[in-house]
Amino acid sequence: MVSRRPDPWPQDHGGDVWVQPEGARVVDFSASINPYGPPPGLWEELGRVWPRIVHYPDRRCRGLRAALAHRFGLPGEVILPGNGSAELIDLVLRALAPARLVWCPPDFSLYAQFAPAGTALVEVPRQAARGFRVDFGRLAETVQPGDVVVFSNPGNPAGCLEPADEVLRLARRCRERGALVLVDEAFMDFCPEEGVLGRAADGGGILVLRSLTKFYALPGLRVGFLAGPADLVGRIARLQVPWSVNTLAQVAGAHCVGRRAWEEETRAAILGEAERFRERLGRLPGVRPLPSAANYLLVELLPPAPTATAAYEALARQGILVRHCGSFGLGDRYLRIAVRRPEENEELVGALEGILGVRRAAG
Repeated sequence: MVSRRPDPWPQDHGGDVWVQPEGARVVDFSASINPYGPPPGLWEELGRVWPRIVHYPDRRCRGLRAALAHRFGLPGEVILPGNGSAELIDLVLRALAPARLVWCPPDFSLYAQFAPAGTALVEVPRQAARGFRVDFGRLAETVQPGDVVVFSNPGNPAGCLEPADEVLRLARRCRERGALVLVDEAFMDFCPEEGVLGRAADGGGILVLRSLTKFYALPGLRVGFLAGPADLVGRIARLQVPWSVNTLAQVAGAHCVGRRAWEEETRAAILGEAERFRERLGRLPGVRPLPSAANYLLVELLPPAPTATAAYEALARQGILVRHCGSFGLGDRYLRIAVRRPEENEELVGALEGILGVRRAAG
């Protein structure tokens, strides 16, 4: 595993609420989790299976695998459940041990951090002038035999959505050159029309990662899955430690993916609020929220707004956590802000107004 050079920016990925004083009120915009919580009936389902924790988990995750296969129309043998995306990224890179890992910063830093020893990191930066879109042309020119190309879609932290046909075109190009594309669709539940999960088993040079922790609000249970050609998925699975996915995570995942009506309702509510929230933030002087297809907004701070560090620290003093994007390589100009419930989003807008010295109109 390679190590990245330390930088001075806050590295609190995942919403570190555990360091807050006991009893302190915290509104966590730093972790992009469904603010409405898991689907109805989950707590009762977990209570029903609670007595099973005296047994080891199902090592093969048969119930969860079957639920995922049914939900996404895939054969069970092309699906590998895991202990969140982080475990699966690590497994893929260890199993493939590529000579080169091609990635597209700013993006999820674990791709580079989990590169095996001896793997060269090749950067094809996203296009800042296009809202941090992936540069598919440069990727196609850069790829070499044996490469693994990895990127998130929607992009993290920018939320930009790449069309499925562009992703599949790149995958075909990579397959022709003896390379592979790993697409991290952790937030694709918010914009499923452009997902390529259904093509993962086609043998077209592509692996797809999905998270169940963001859309279904299960980060504390750690559960996600990988899909791809059966032979490659089997090769990756042989490196997975036994009982990687605990019993409660397996049951929760299977319960959540079967709640289609709830899924559609919560998606519509969050995306509608995301657009309203972006419009509200955009009225503030020096605050430029980028368009996003997911449940978070990348916000650029320009004069007269303070630096990202100053805004981050001032919000934290009020119990509001946001993500400083210096850890994505974006310096001191950007914050990533999750879309939460309307009243919480208004609280953050009000806090920023106070930091900026904006006087809210009466009435």
